[in-house]
Amino acid sequence: MKITVLYFAQIKELVGIEQEFYYVSGSLKLLLDRIQEAHPELTRIITEIQNHKGDTAIAVNMEISHDMMYELRDEDEIAFIPPISGG
Repeated sequence: MKITVLYFAQIKELVGIEQEFYYVSGSLKLLLDRIQEAHPELTRIITEIQNHKGDTAIAVNMEISHDMMYELRDEDEIAFIPPISGG
């Protein structure tokens, strides 16, 4: 299955790309583990997401999700949504 992963704001700056594709089947947690392997600089952020802590959210197909056992489907879009500050 082809999964699109999007990165925004400071997370995009950390990984140096705006989007990438993973070919994986299984749960959202499995995908996050694979992303962490590819981008160790995201370890703290991904750990916080998996433990339902921190300020970064994960969106699955444009809806915030806390379900790490969500079963991925072909063409799903996963986005890392960092906290937004404004002024």
